[in-house]
Amino acid sequence: MVRLLSLFMAGLLAGACISVSGPSTTLPPSGTPMTSATAVPTTTPAPTQTDEPERTLGPGETPAPTPLDLTDLLTATLLVVNLTDDEVVATVDLFNEGEKVGTVAELNIEPYGELLQDVPAAAYLVSITVGSAAAATCQITLSDGMEIDFAAVGSRITAIQPDAPPAAPEDVFIDTSPICE
Repeated sequence: MVRLLSLFMAGLLAGACISVSGPSTTLPPSGTPMTSATAVPTTTPAPTQTDEPERTLGPGETPAPTPLDLTDLLTATLLVVNLTDDEVVATVDLFNEGEKVGTVAELNIEPYGELLQDVPAAAYLVSITVGSAAAATCQITLSDGMEIDFAAVGSRITAIQPDAPPAAPEDVFIDTSPICE
C-alpha cells in the first residue's frame, strides 16, 4: 500500500493523472495477506506548435503589413522590365560612399515580366543580367519622388528617368546613360 501511495504522490507532483485499479487481497498458501495494485500513468500530450512555412513572394507581390508603417519612407521607384526571351536577374544593393552596404533584393524576372518596387530614397547599385551574359551595372542615387526604369531589350539594357528625356540616343543605354554615376 505504501508503494501505491508513493506512486500516486509522484504522479501528482509530476502533474500527471494516474488511474489506479482497486487493490485486491489474496491469501497465499502461507497465510500471509498479499496486496497487489496496478498503477497506469496516463498523460495528455501537450499541443505542439507548428511553424508556418515561409512563403516566397512572387514578382510584384508585396509582403503582408507589419506593425511598422514604412510607406512614408518608400518615396522613390525602381522598374525593371524584361523584354527578352531569357530570364533576367536583377540585383539591387545599397551603396554608400563607393562601397556596397548590403543586398536589398536579388530577383529573377521571367521573359516579358516586370518588377515595379517602391524604395527609400538612397544610393543603389543595380546589376542586371540577361541570360548568361555579363551583368550590366548602374550606380544611382534616388531622391524623393524619383523613378528610374530599366529595360532588357535584346542584349542591351536601357536606363531612363521618365520625367527627364535623354539628351542623345546613346543616353538611354545603361553603359552610357548619364543617370548611372
